Amino acid sequence: EPGRHASAEMPGLVGKENAVFSRVKSFLDARLKRPAAPLPGPPVVVEERPLTLFARAGRLLEFASWPPAEQASVSYSLQGRGPGDSAGRLSLPHKLPPAGSAASTISFSPLSGLSAGMPVVGEVMQTEMRMPIVSDFALVDQHRAATYLGESLSQSAVLCGAPNATLSVTPSASAFQLVGYLYSVDPMDIGTLLTHGPRTVWKDEGATAGNPLSVVVNMRPTCATLRKGHRVGFGVSLFSMMYTPSNADPALTVLLNNSASRLSLPWLTALPSKEV
Repeated sequence: EPGRHASAEMPGLVGKENAVFSRVKSFLDARLKRPAAPLPGPPVVVEERPLTLFARAGRLLEFASWPPAEQASVSYSLQGRGPGDSAGRLSLPHKLPPAGSAASTISFSPLSGLSAGMPVVGEVMQTEMRMPIVSDFALVDQHRAATYLGESLSQSAVLCGAPNATLSVTPSASAFQLVGYLYSVDPMDIGTLLTHGPRTVWKDEGATAGNPLSVVVNMRPTCATLRKGHRVGFGVSLFSMMYTPSNADPALTVLLNNSASRLSLPWLTALPSKEV
């Protein structure tokens, strides 16, 4: 359900109509009043993430299952920055990647230019006050984060599901953290945060300083419409206030092997037949 930290359930606590409470009641009715009756399978309802300041609530999309049958996963290859570029590129498999660096090295720092907001406060502001988190891609410190931009969308498209990135990395220490960020980037290079997620590697997981390994960064499920003319933006850093790092050494670096890394995005091939 839309919301964070039980905010979706709060209206039901004061007796107001609430989808979460209604489903709990249906579950109890099916299990306690009619124990022999089959449990009804409620649909999955997802609220689209508003991407503008103080926007009204997004559409409620109803799917028969999750992940949605209407979803198609698309894989993008990563390419580092070319001469004069402020960010790397995301390219589809059937297209030749543009010229750019094969690897990107980023350093640990709380000040990379990418942010998922403050714990609790940032997420409540996004979901309840409709205040999106934005980053200026032109101002991201490319020594402390790696950023990549896709091509401009020829028409609006709906991203709905759980994005993930498979990154080939070589860390300078056995413990490190990768944080992935996904954005909708407008023509002015201002990115609105769609979702994010960490992958924390601890010392006992077998990573070795100086040796390459493959790391999967799973980002939180999201649902949002990217407008025509916008681009998908992807960023990677080694720190976010949202998560406790396994290594906060300022000397920590991670080399990203762009050519061996992939970003997987869940696009809807069709809107569900029912909107709530």
